[in-house]
Amino acid sequence: MLKAGTILLLVLFVLTGAWSILDIVAPSFTLEGDFQAVTGGSYEGALADGPLFIAKLYLRHIGVASLAVSVAAVFIVLGAFRKAERWAWWALLATGVTVVGFGVAANLAIANWFDFATHAVVLAWLLAGLLIPIRAFFGKKA
Repeated sequence: MLKAGTILLLVLFVLTGAWSILDIVAPSFTLEGDFQAVTGGSYEGALADGPLFIAKLYLRHIGVASLAVSVAAVFIVLGAFRKAERWAWWALLATGVTVVGFGVAANLAIANWFDFATHAVVLAWLLAGLLIPIRAFFGKKA
């Protein structure tokens, strides 16, 4: 079971890293979806160059932070998680639920259903990857 959880989480964090790179390279994709969810229209022509530049800069910054979390998670999965060290399980749970849970809640609040569904699937995938091998982490006495 530990191997299955490790593979699930490894694939998940590689995919979230790729998504982060997409946000860094093409922040307009994320900006357009959120803008349409809130306003019902496109951001094209609605924002002046200055605010648009700042919005894309912030999305790129979020993308870089997300990429850093994904890279760190890959190292945790390939190191301590694979050895069933409890701190790794807790670290992936706490950071994953915080980051992805916020994405679920924020997109639900603005009715961005595509991003909401994407975050919900990632959250379910994360929890599956953590819960499948739970006995390896908590089934034995420390």
